[in-house]
Amino acid sequence: MACMNYENKWSQMEKRLNLQSISKFIRHGSIINEIDTHSIFEREEIAYNELQKYIEYTCGNEKSEEILENITAYSSVREDICFTLGMKAGAQIISQLTDDFETGV
Repeated sequence: MACMNYENKWSQMEKRLNLQSISKFIRHGSIINEIDTHSIFEREEIAYNELQKYIEYTCGNEKSEEILENITAYSSVREDICFTLGMKAGAQIISQLTDDFETGV
């Protein structure tokens, strides 16, 4: 029974944890209360659709496909970099949190 309660607390914390706030804090150095409640997939689709409409309006339909392909290539590199930095930050946090705990220092 105690184990279920422990797991329940972690489950409740996980539901309340907002990674958008943490990532914005890491990137900008301050807490930004503006949180988008859409799912990750919805946020990506909304952003892409807005970009596509803007490019089509600004550059015309003929050029928009080529421009979007170049933006996608650039964004892919940026995503890889951000993912790598996120993994490194997470590994450092885990290392620091567990190192002192396990060594008893």
